[in-house]
Amino acid sequence: MKRLIFLFTLIGAIYFLNSFQIETQNMATQSIQTEWVKQIQLFQDQLEVFSQKVKSNNVTPEDFVELKLQYKRIEPLTAYFFPTLDKSFNGAPLNTVYTDVIVSDVEKPTGLQVLEEALFAEDEAHITDALAQTHFLIKKSAYLKERTQKLHLEDRQIFESARQEILRIETMGITGFDSPVFGNSLPGVSPALKAIKYNISQYYDFASRQNSKAPEELKTLFKQAQLYLEEKQDFDTFNRAYFIRNFMDPIYGSLLDLHQDCQIETIDLVSSIPQKLNYFATQLFAEDFLNPYAYSKIGKETENKALAQIGEKLFFDPILSANNERACASCHLPEKAFTDGYTTSKNFKQDGFVARNSPTVLNAATQDAFFWDGRSGNLNDQIDHVALNPDEFNSSVAEVVMKIRTSSEYLSLYTQAYNREIVPEEFGIADIKSALSQYIRTLNSYNSPFDRYMRKETNSIDPRVENGFNVFMGKATCATCHFPPTFYGLVPPLFQDSEFEVIGVPATADNTSWDTDMGRYKVFPLQFYKGSFKTPTIRNVEYTAPYMHNGVYTELKQVVDFYNNGGGTGHGFNIPHQTLPSDSLHLTDQEIEDLVLFMESLSDTTSLNHRPQNLPHFENTSLNTRPIGGSY
Repeated sequence: MKRLIFLFTLIGAIYFLNSFQIETQNMATQSIQTEWVKQIQLFQDQLEVFSQKVKSNNVTPEDFVELKLQYKRIEPLTAYFFPTLDKSFNGAPLNTVYTDVIVSDVEKPTGLQVLEEALFAEDEAHITDALAQTHFLIKKSAYLKERTQKLHLEDRQIFESARQEILRIETMGITGFDSPVFGNSLPGVSPALKAIKYNISQYYDFASRQNSKAPEELKTLFKQAQLYLEEKQDFDTFNRAYFIRNFMDPIYGSLLDLHQDCQIETIDLVSSIPQKLNYFATQLFAEDFLNPYAYSKIGKETENKALAQIGEKLFFDPILSANNERACASCHLPEKAFTDGYTTSKNFKQDGFVARNSPTVLNAATQDAFFWDGRSGNLNDQIDHVALNPDEFNSSVAEVVMKIRTSSEYLSLYTQAYNREIVPEEFGIADIKSALSQYIRTLNSYNSPFDRYMRKETNSIDPRVENGFNVFMGKATCATCHFPPTFYGLVPPLFQDSEFEVIGVPATADNTSWDTDMGRYKVFPLQFYKGSFKTPTIRNVEYTAPYMHNGVYTELKQVVDFYNNGGGTGHGFNIPHQTLPSDSLHLTDQEIEDLVLFMESLSDTTSLNHRPQNLPHFENTSLNTRPIGGSY
């Protein structure tokens, strides 16, 4: 009887605690939702007043800044729950092309950034356009309020939205990304942080009862971050490395601690879809920050080290080409960070060169667009483009498969990797692609000296490197296209879309003529894509010269000078759709030098210089003389 009483008492206690937790968390989401709706209404009210000022041509930059700051108060939740609406409110002033539907499905930009350009760009004011944008924003804010009032918020989502906003601040909010005219997003960081602080503070009491240290840590970090922002508002001198390393990353990690201490489920428990961000990474520059398996649309359970080892052999095996002389490694040399050092790569016949420079394949597993023009959106599919291209491998699927089938050693390696016998007739192109993809996923390069410094694995770094990072993220505006931590065009904070830019790359290093390669326009013939190319990574850029899609520059300083002087338009070329500002950045010689030093600090050679010791044997002995890595 005593045991039964104890059991019922225990069950009752557990039920009471669970009920208490559920009631506490329901109160939290209700408070958060009420405050969110209140701030949306304030934004709508400000828009109405702002509209009258625009109509009377009496609007000032200060009026616009106040409006922008109010949007930042609702951004953390709005961007998370309604990402499409957020883009309408504060998206980049660039056309959106829905290439997965029809090529002509183009959406023009809207929102605060477009409004900023219409009202305050130096060339001319467009009051009519500004008024149209303001009316559009009023309509959208009313719609947002209506949608928000009908939402059912979950505790998990509050934490996810808070961490997402921290990433947005780190990668965009401190770079001037969403301030195309004023070039200063710093004032918007403080209201966004205050909104996050309010939302997650609703969980402090419950977490403290669980003996969590996270509430006190977060209170201290938020206070310190706000004080730093108050003291350091000069855009050009703001120390972004210090701010991320000492405030934003610690907040990002502590939010995860609070989430788990509150015993709230995480996204991996409610969704079977691989997430592109590893939710359990605690820092922006963590080696496992991105999940390569989500980009290739396969699960981590498919990881196969034996298959990756086959992929390495295939990568260095010229058997994939029609003449058995060219390998993937012909144009992607490990010692050159998997590029080839040529202005543009040699063609198959060796009587000329292909049109573009060979890009690195390091970190390719966390990309969603391949080739300079982004014509392939899948790691597996891009292999076809190389194999079938007459200027590259000049081969065919049937030819490659038939050759590999004649190697009992290759088939034996596959048998071991799959743990089942692979006979020739069962072997196909999917097996080749799978092995190559597995190998490329091992080519990760997120362990540079700068990464280790930002992760606090080392306590010091050359002050010039830190200053170079701050110039990169601030005055030089590099980070508005080369987004950290990948430092290519993968757009944060969701890291699921790649940007293409028109910068007006010259045909020759003396900057006297524009390169005629139309880039992405050849894939999607839209006028604003003329001369548009995927933003490449600057990781390992120390080893990947020459630079640009046409290899026009041999030194990093030349690249920086080109940007410093306004890209193609700044050099006098007529480029109507250039996405790069055409005015000078006014970088000093010291800033340029530091900028180059920072880019070189992103070198990670741990996966360079490794090659297979041998290639699999073929029964056809004439094939066994093929060189590792190809002959040209």
